[in-house]
Amino acid sequence: MGRMKELFIDLQEEREEKEMYYGHTPSDKPCPNCGETKMVEQITESDFECLYCGYQLIKLEDGTLKIS
Repeated sequence: MGRMKELFIDLQEEREEKEMYYGHTPSDKPCPNCGETKMVEQITESDFECLYCGYQLIKLEDGTLKIS
C-alpha cells in the first residue's frame, strides 16, 4: 500500500473517531475556514471545533464564529 493511501486511511479513521465522540453537530453554520457544517460545541457554549478541518472557533456576542 502506498504512503498516500495510508495517510488517507489514517485521516478517515481520525475523522470517524471525532464524529463518534462528538455525535451530531449542534451548528448548521458553515465553518469560516473550510465551509463544511461539521462543527461541534466544546466545553463551553462559545467554543466550537470543526470536525472537517480541525480549526478551533469562538462564538462572538453577535453570533459570528471567529477562528481562535
